[in-house]
Formats: sequence, C-alpha cells, structure tokens
Amino acid sequence: MPIVMPRRKSYSFPLTVENRLLQAIVLIGSVLLLLVILQILLPWLVLAALFGAVFWLWQRQQQRQQDLHQLFYQLIRSSGGRISVLDFAIAARLTGPQARTFLDARAREFYANFEPTEQGDILYTFSSPGIQTGSEGALAIAVDPSSVPEPPILPDQLAARLKCSTALLHQKKWATDFGSWSGERDPEGQSWRYDPLADQFFPLA
Repeated sequence: MPIVMPRRKSYSFPLTVENRLLQAIVLIGSVLLLLVILQILLPWLVLAALFGAVFWLWQRQQQRQQDLHQLFYQLIRSSGGRISVLDFAIAARLTGPQARTFLDARAREFYANFEPTEQGDILYTFSSPGIQTGSEGALAIAVDPSSVPEPPILPDQLAARLKCSTALLHQKKWATDFGSWSGERDPEGQSWRYDPLADQFFPLA
C-alpha cells in the first residue's frame, strides 16, 4: 500500500511594506524625471511664449495701422481732401498727439498742404490729379475709360479671382510688387493696383 505524504500548506504573506516602498520609489523617480524634463524644456517654453506674445502684438499693431489707413482714406474721400487733427482723433479714437503724428506722416507721404481755419485749427489738405471735387463737395474719381481694360472690382471680388483670402489680399496690397504678384495669380495674367481713396482695385494697362 503506497504511502501518501501529507502536502505542506503554502502560505502567501502579503508584501505590503515592500509594495509600498516600490511604489514610492517609482513615484519619486517619475517626479524627478518630470522635473528634469521641465528644467530642460522650460527655457524653450518661455521663449515660445515670448515669441507668440511678440508676434500677436506685432500682428495686432499691423492690423491697427491698416484700420487707421482705411479710416484715413474714407475721411479724405468724404471730406473733399480736408481733415483736421480733431476730426481724425475723434473718428480713430486717438489722442491729439497720436492723431497729429499720423497725419503728419501722411502729409509728408502725400505732400499735403496746410490750411488755417478761423478757429485757429489747421486743416490738412490732400489733393491728387485723379480727384475732382464736385459741386456739392463730394469727391469723384477721374478714371480714363480708354486706359482701363476692365472695370474696378472690390477687395472680396479680387480675392476670389486671385484665389486667396481677403486678409492676404489686404496684406499684399501695400507691397511694391503687388502688380507682379497679382498678375501671377490672375487667371488672365491681369495685374492690379489698389486705389485707397476708392477702396477698389483697378487693372493695370
């Protein structure tokens, strides 16, 4: 008769202390690794944040300048080429010195004249051969039909024709090579120029 040896009972002791110690080591190592990564990346993150802030401020300033130019041309068109510092300051929500600085720059750019008023103010007077003042003081844009192969179009129409965004078109319209740039994108090879007083784009002959 075979002898059956009794089996020993196996006891499993929970390694609570060891498990907790291992978890603590892993946690501390993860925290240290994260701190090292942050220490390495922190200068680059700060530089990226500063670059983003500077770019945002520059873009906002550029948009503000474009808005001021657009408002300036609209006021010139509606006032017969005459504008005062106070009128521009009120319309643009600028201080007096800021409005004067802007108008002085445009006066040097477009060779404006200065006309004193009875109230002691100074009017900036802008004139151009292509601008005529009608009987009621409204401006009329003098365009020779024979020199214009196509009628002028609005910014959104030209943007659709050139297959670009309106924002890109407004950004490019001040560039010196806008004629060649627009001609390369135009489906018919037509070059364009921007008339700020009419706020329209005219084809170049």
